[in-house]
Amino acid sequence: MKRLIGPAAVFALIVGAALAQDDIRRGTVKKIDPDRKTVTLTSGGKDEEFLLTDETKFAGAAGKTLAERLKGLKEGSAVMFKAGTRDGKAVLVGLKLAAPGGQQKAAPPIPRVDVAGLRPLPGSARTEQPRAAAPPKPRPVISDRTEAATHSRA
Repeated sequence: MKRLIGPAAVFALIVGAALAQDDIRRGTVKKIDPDRKTVTLTSGGKDEEFLLTDETKFAGAAGKTLAERLKGLKEGSAVMFKAGTRDGKAVLVGLKLAAPGGQQKAAPPIPRVDVAGLRPLPGSARTEQPRAAAPPKPRPVISDRTEAATHSRA
């Protein structure tokens, strides 16, 4: 019974984390109202209005106040967002501007480095020479009991 508790707990954590990832959605900004602290987003053909709080995260937006962070957001912008509920109202948890066409920017290519001139650090496993195994010691060959008795007396 005790053996099942650990794997069951790990399974519950993995399932919970997987379900939490489903909340991120894509949409476009339809309307921004900084006075009422609301944003209307179109997602899946439906318009949804979300409240903005001081805890709303704006990925890639600089600014300390909500008004400063809203300056980079324009109507018609493609966004990725995560919504939640607080006190029975739809609240925007996080928002990130998406790349045009829904495509994410490709990561810059990794620069090639010439490693031909590099040498291993002293003391590393690759610099030490493997030690040769010592040859086994020869064992005396005993053919019969009389020879064994003579060896033990000597």
